Amino acid sequence: MTASYFAKGKVLISGEYLVLSGAKALVMPLQSGQWMHVRSLDPGESVIHWQANEYNNPWFSATIDTAAWIIAETTDQIMAERLMMVLKALHNLNGEILKPGQGYAITTNTTFKMSWGLGSSSALITNLAHWSGIDPFALLSGVSSGSGFDVAAAKADGPIVYRLQKGKPIVTPVHFLPDFRSCIWFVYLGNKKNSAESVSEFNHRASIRPWHIETINRLTNKLLNTNDLDEFTWAMGAHELLISNLLQRKTVQEELFGDFEGTVKSLGAWGGDFIMAVSGGSPNYLTEYFKKKGFTTVFSFEDMVNSNVLTMKPHESQA
Repeated sequence: MTASYFAKGKVLISGEYLVLSGAKALVMPLQSGQWMHVRSLDPGESVIHWQANEYNNPWFSATIDTAAWIIAETTDQIMAERLMMVLKALHNLNGEILKPGQGYAITTNTTFKMSWGLGSSSALITNLAHWSGIDPFALLSGVSSGSGFDVAAAKADGPIVYRLQKGKPIVTPVHFLPDFRSCIWFVYLGNKKNSAESVSEFNHRASIRPWHIETINRLTNKLLNTNDLDEFTWAMGAHELLISNLLQRKTVQEELFGDFEGTVKSLGAWGGDFIMAVSGGSPNYLTEYFKKKGFTTVFSFEDMVNSNVLTMKPHESQA
Protein backbone atom coordinates (compact mmCIF):
# COMPACT_ATOMS: atom_id res chain seq x y z
CA MET A 1 0.00 0.00 0.00
CA THR A 2 1.21 3.50 -0.84
CA ALA A 3 -0.27 6.85 0.06
CA SER A 4 0.74 10.50 -0.31
CA TYR A 5 -0.03 13.56 1.80
CA PHE A 6 0.71 17.27 1.43
CA ALA A 7 0.80 20.06 4.01
CA LYS A 8 1.43 23.74 3.33
CA GLY A 9 4.01 26.11 4.72
CA LYS A 10 2.96 29.39 6.34
CA VAL A 11 3.80 33.01 7.03
CA LEU A 12 2.67 34.55 10.33
CA ILE A 13 1.76 38.18 9.64
CA SER A 14 0.64 39.22 13.13
CA GLY A 15 0.27 37.91 16.66
CA GLU A 16 3.74 36.45 17.17
CA TYR A 17 4.38 35.39 20.76
CA LEU A 18 1.00 36.63 22.03
CA VAL A 19 -0.98 34.07 20.03
CA LEU A 20 -0.06 31.64 22.83
CA SER A 21 -1.96 33.89 25.23
CA GLY A 22 -5.11 34.09 23.13
CA ALA A 23 -4.34 36.96 20.75
CA LYS A 24 -5.58 36.87 17.18
CA ALA A 25 -2.95 35.89 14.62
CA LEU A 26 -3.18 36.56 10.90
CA VAL A 27 -1.67 33.60 9.05
CA MET A 28 -1.10 33.04 5.34
CA PRO A 29 -0.66 29.48 4.05
CA LEU A 30 1.71 29.02 1.12
CA GLN A 31 1.45 26.89 -1.99
CA SER A 32 4.83 25.42 -1.11
CA GLY A 33 5.02 22.86 1.66
CA GLN A 34 5.96 19.28 2.33
CA TRP A 35 5.01 16.03 0.64
CA MET A 36 5.00 12.75 2.55
CA HIS A 37 4.88 9.41 0.74
CA VAL A 38 4.20 6.24 2.75
CA ARG A 39 4.77 2.68 1.53
CA SER A 40 3.91 -0.39 3.60
CA LEU A 41 6.64 -2.98 4.05
CA ASP A 42 6.14 -6.72 4.20
CA PRO A 43 4.22 -7.91 7.30
CA GLY A 44 6.49 -8.68 10.23
CA GLU A 45 8.90 -5.79 9.72
CA SER A 46 8.69 -3.54 12.77
CA VAL A 47 10.73 -0.74 11.27
CA ILE A 48 10.48 2.73 9.79
CA HIS A 49 12.85 3.57 6.95
CA TRP A 50 12.80 7.36 6.83
CA GLN A 51 14.19 9.51 4.03
CA ALA A 52 13.85 13.30 4.16
CA ASN A 53 14.50 15.49 1.11
CA GLU A 54 14.64 19.21 0.46
CA TYR A 55 13.99 20.21 -3.15
CA ASN A 56 14.27 16.46 -3.93
CA ASN A 57 17.79 16.39 -2.47
CA PRO A 58 18.41 14.02 0.47
CA TRP A 59 19.37 15.69 3.74
CA PHE A 60 18.45 13.18 6.45
CA SER A 61 17.73 9.48 6.81
CA ALA A 62 17.07 7.07 9.65
CA THR A 63 15.99 3.53 10.34
CA ILE A 64 13.94 3.18 13.53
CA ASP A 65 13.02 -0.15 15.14
CA THR A 66 9.45 0.50 16.34
CA ALA A 67 9.23 -2.76 18.34
CA ALA A 68 12.09 -1.79 20.66
CA TRP A 69 11.97 1.93 19.85
CA ILE A 70 15.64 2.23 19.05
CA ILE A 71 17.48 4.02 16.27
CA ALA A 72 19.17 1.37 14.17
CA GLU A 73 21.04 3.84 11.95
CA THR A 74 20.87 7.48 10.99
CA THR A 75 22.72 10.36 9.40
CA ASP A 76 21.84 12.67 12.31
CA GLN A 77 21.35 11.26 15.81
CA ILE A 78 19.68 14.34 17.30
CA MET A 79 17.23 14.63 14.41
CA ALA A 80 16.49 10.90 14.61
CA GLU A 81 15.72 11.17 18.33
CA ARG A 82 13.30 14.03 17.63
CA LEU A 83 11.63 12.02 14.89
CA MET A 84 11.31 8.98 17.14
CA MET A 85 9.70 11.17 19.83
CA VAL A 86 7.05 12.27 17.32
CA LEU A 87 6.45 8.71 16.13
CA LYS A 88 6.07 7.50 19.73
CA ALA A 89 3.53 10.25 20.39
CA LEU A 90 1.65 9.22 17.26
CA HIS A 91 1.58 5.59 18.42
CA ASN A 92 0.35 6.64 21.86
CA LEU A 93 -2.56 8.47 20.25
CA ASN A 94 -3.42 5.64 17.87
CA GLY A 95 -2.18 2.26 19.00
CA GLU A 96 -3.22 0.69 15.70
CA ILE A 97 -0.39 2.56 13.96
CA LEU A 98 3.22 1.38 14.30
CA LYS A 99 2.28 -1.82 16.09
CA PRO A 100 4.87 -4.62 16.19
CA GLY A 101 4.88 -6.29 12.81
CA GLN A 102 4.06 -3.08 10.91
CA GLY A 103 6.77 -1.47 8.85
CA TYR A 104 6.87 1.50 6.50
CA ALA A 105 9.16 3.32 4.13
CA ILE A 106 8.41 7.03 4.47
CA THR A 107 9.82 9.72 2.23
CA THR A 108 9.30 13.45 2.69
CA ASN A 109 10.12 16.27 0.29
CA THR A 110 10.02 19.90 1.41
CA THR A 111 9.51 22.40 -1.41
CA PHE A 112 11.06 25.38 0.33
CA LYS A 113 14.37 25.79 2.13
CA MET A 114 13.94 24.41 5.61
CA SER A 115 16.27 27.09 6.96
CA TRP A 116 13.64 29.69 6.02
CA GLY A 117 11.39 28.77 8.97
CA LEU A 118 8.23 28.46 6.89
CA GLY A 119 6.78 25.48 8.71
CA SER A 120 8.56 22.24 7.81
CA SER A 121 8.01 20.83 11.32
CA SER A 122 4.30 21.70 11.42
CA ALA A 123 3.86 20.25 7.92
CA LEU A 124 5.41 17.01 9.13
CA ILE A 125 3.13 16.91 12.19
CA THR A 126 0.11 17.55 9.97
CA ASN A 127 1.01 14.89 7.40
CA LEU A 128 1.73 12.25 10.05
CA ALA A 129 -1.55 13.04 11.79
CA HIS A 130 -3.60 12.71 8.61
CA TRP A 131 -1.86 9.47 7.68
CA SER A 132 -2.60 7.96 11.09
CA GLY A 133 -6.12 9.37 11.39
CA ILE A 134 -5.52 11.48 14.50
CA ASP A 135 -6.08 15.14 15.33
CA PRO A 136 -2.96 17.10 14.29
CA PHE A 137 -3.43 19.46 17.26
CA ALA A 138 -3.38 16.45 19.61
CA LEU A 139 -0.14 15.23 18.05
CA LEU A 140 1.34 18.72 18.27
CA SER A 141 0.48 19.04 21.96
CA GLY A 142 2.24 15.73 22.61
CA VAL A 143 5.56 16.96 21.24
CA SER A 144 5.50 20.77 21.46
CA SER A 145 4.19 23.74 23.43
CA GLY A 146 3.38 25.68 20.25
CA SER A 147 0.07 27.44 19.68
CA GLY A 148 -0.84 25.40 16.60
CA PHE A 149 -1.35 28.28 14.16
CA ASP A 150 1.08 26.63 11.74
CA VAL A 151 -0.77 23.31 11.92
CA ALA A 152 -4.02 25.13 11.18
CA ALA A 153 -2.43 26.82 8.16
CA ALA A 154 -1.04 23.53 6.84
CA LYS A 155 -4.46 22.46 5.51
CA ALA A 156 -6.11 25.86 5.10
CA ASP A 157 -7.49 26.88 1.71
CA GLY A 158 -6.48 30.52 2.24
CA PRO A 159 -5.57 33.08 4.91
CA ILE A 160 -6.91 32.51 8.40
CA VAL A 161 -7.24 34.32 11.70
CA TYR A 162 -6.17 31.92 14.42
CA ARG A 163 -6.62 32.21 18.16
CA LEU A 164 -6.76 30.03 21.25
CA GLN A 165 -9.90 30.18 23.37
CA LYS A 166 -9.47 28.36 26.68
CA GLY A 167 -6.70 26.40 25.00
CA LYS A 168 -8.84 25.33 22.04
CA PRO A 169 -7.96 26.47 18.50
CA ILE A 170 -10.43 28.77 16.75
CA VAL A 171 -9.77 29.04 13.01
CA THR A 172 -11.58 31.67 10.93
CA PRO A 173 -11.05 31.80 7.13
CA VAL A 174 -10.53 35.40 5.97
CA HIS A 175 -9.83 37.39 2.82
CA PHE A 176 -6.39 39.00 2.83
CA LEU A 177 -5.42 40.44 -0.54
CA PRO A 178 -4.65 44.14 -0.09
CA ASP A 179 -4.95 46.47 -3.07
CA PHE A 180 -1.39 47.61 -2.32
CA ARG A 181 0.06 44.08 -2.15
CA SER A 182 2.63 45.01 -4.79
CA CYS A 183 4.21 47.13 -2.02
CA ILE A 184 4.58 44.11 0.33
CA TRP A 185 7.79 42.09 0.25
CA PHE A 186 9.31 39.32 2.35
CA VAL A 187 13.02 39.28 3.17
CA TYR A 188 14.95 36.42 4.77
CA LEU A 189 17.44 37.53 7.41
CA GLY A 190 19.51 34.37 7.13
CA ASN A 191 19.40 33.09 10.71
CA LYS A 192 16.69 30.52 11.40
CA LYS A 193 15.34 30.86 14.93
CA ASN A 194 14.32 28.07 17.28
CA SER A 195 10.68 28.88 17.98
CA ALA A 196 10.52 27.04 21.31
CA GLU A 197 13.61 28.81 22.61
CA SER A 198 12.30 32.19 21.42
CA VAL A 199 8.96 31.67 23.15
CA SER A 200 10.73 30.59 26.35
CA GLU A 201 12.84 33.75 26.27
CA PHE A 202 9.74 35.87 25.66
CA ASN A 203 7.88 34.29 28.57
CA HIS A 204 10.87 34.92 30.82
CA ARG A 205 11.05 38.60 29.90
CA ALA A 206 7.48 39.61 29.22
CA SER A 207 4.72 40.51 31.62
CA ILE A 208 1.57 40.14 29.53
CA ARG A 209 -1.53 42.14 30.42
CA PRO A 210 -5.06 41.88 28.96
CA TRP A 211 -4.59 45.19 27.14
CA HIS A 212 -1.65 43.70 25.24
CA ILE A 213 -3.95 41.01 23.84
CA GLU A 214 -6.70 43.52 23.07
CA THR A 215 -4.24 45.79 21.27
CA ILE A 216 -2.86 42.98 19.12
CA ASN A 217 -6.41 41.96 18.25
CA ARG A 218 -7.22 45.50 17.07
CA LEU A 219 -3.98 45.69 15.07
CA THR A 220 -4.61 42.30 13.47
CA ASN A 221 -8.08 43.48 12.45
CA LYS A 222 -6.56 46.67 11.00
CA LEU A 223 -3.91 44.76 9.01
CA LEU A 224 -6.59 42.44 7.70
CA ASN A 225 -9.29 44.93 6.80
CA THR A 226 -7.62 48.15 5.66
CA ASN A 227 -6.97 48.93 2.02
CA ASP A 228 -5.06 52.09 2.89
CA LEU A 229 -1.29 51.70 2.71
CA ASP A 230 -0.64 54.33 5.39
CA GLU A 231 -3.03 52.64 7.84
CA PHE A 232 -1.43 49.27 7.12
CA THR A 233 2.10 50.55 7.78
CA TRP A 234 0.91 52.35 10.92
CA ALA A 235 -0.53 49.08 12.25
CA MET A 236 2.71 47.28 11.37
CA GLY A 237 4.72 49.83 13.33
CA ALA A 238 2.40 49.78 16.33
CA HIS A 239 2.48 45.97 16.44
CA GLU A 240 6.27 45.99 16.24
CA LEU A 241 6.60 48.56 18.99
CA LEU A 242 4.36 46.62 21.38
CA ILE A 243 6.35 43.39 20.93
CA SER A 244 9.59 45.39 21.16
CA ASN A 245 8.56 46.72 24.56
CA LEU A 246 7.57 43.27 25.80
CA LEU A 247 10.83 41.72 24.56
CA GLN A 248 12.87 44.66 25.86
CA ARG A 249 14.81 44.89 22.62
CA LYS A 250 14.99 47.17 19.62
CA THR A 251 12.83 46.58 16.57
CA VAL A 252 14.48 45.08 13.51
CA GLN A 253 14.06 48.42 11.73
CA GLU A 254 15.96 50.21 14.50
CA GLU A 255 18.67 47.55 14.52
CA LEU A 256 19.23 47.04 10.80
CA PHE A 257 17.09 49.17 8.51
CA GLY A 258 16.86 52.68 9.95
CA ASP A 259 17.33 54.30 6.54
CA PHE A 260 14.72 52.16 4.75
CA GLU A 261 12.09 54.17 2.88
CA GLY A 262 9.17 52.22 4.28
CA THR A 263 8.22 50.07 7.27
CA VAL A 264 9.65 46.74 8.38
CA LYS A 265 7.99 44.16 10.66
CA SER A 266 9.41 40.98 12.16
CA LEU A 267 7.52 37.78 11.41
CA GLY A 268 7.45 34.89 13.84
CA ALA A 269 10.40 34.55 16.21
CA TRP A 270 12.32 37.83 16.18
CA GLY A 271 15.84 38.02 14.88
CA GLY A 272 16.34 35.43 12.21
CA ASP A 273 13.51 34.32 9.96
CA PHE A 274 11.57 36.45 7.48
CA ILE A 275 10.62 40.08 7.85
CA MET A 276 7.84 41.89 6.00
CA ALA A 277 8.93 45.08 4.26
CA VAL A 278 6.35 47.55 2.95
CA SER A 279 7.40 50.41 0.71
CA GLY A 280 5.86 52.60 -1.95
CA GLY A 281 9.20 52.61 -3.75
CA SER A 282 9.95 50.63 -6.90
CA PRO A 283 10.77 46.91 -6.80
CA ASN A 284 14.25 47.81 -7.97
CA TYR A 285 14.72 50.18 -5.01
CA LEU A 286 13.63 47.54 -2.55
CA THR A 287 15.70 44.66 -3.92
CA GLU A 288 18.77 46.87 -4.33
CA TYR A 289 18.36 48.25 -0.81
CA PHE A 290 18.31 44.82 0.83
CA LYS A 291 21.02 43.48 -1.48
CA LYS A 292 23.35 46.27 -0.33
CA LYS A 293 22.54 45.33 3.25
CA GLY A 294 23.54 41.74 2.50
CA PHE A 295 20.04 40.23 2.31
CA THR A 296 19.44 38.74 -1.12
CA THR A 297 16.51 36.35 -0.53
CA VAL A 298 13.58 38.66 -1.30
CA PHE A 299 10.09 37.60 -2.42
CA SER A 300 7.17 39.69 -3.57
CA PHE A 301 3.78 39.13 -1.94
CA GLU A 302 2.45 37.28 -4.97
CA ASP A 303 5.50 35.03 -5.29
CA MET A 304 5.59 34.17 -1.61
CA VAL A 305 1.93 33.24 -1.34
CA ASN A 306 0.94 31.95 -4.75
CA SER A 307 4.04 30.43 -6.30
CA ASN A 308 5.69 27.13 -5.54
CA VAL A 309 9.05 28.06 -4.06
CA LEU A 310 10.47 24.85 -5.53
CA THR A 311 10.23 26.31 -9.02
CA MET A 312 10.72 30.00 -8.37
CA LYS A 313 13.79 32.00 -7.42
CA PRO A 314 14.10 34.93 -5.03
CA HIS A 315 14.54 38.37 -6.54
CA GLU A 316 18.27 38.12 -5.84
CA SER A 317 18.68 37.01 -9.46
CA GLN A 318 16.95 40.15 -10.67
CA ALA A 319 18.62 42.69 -8.37
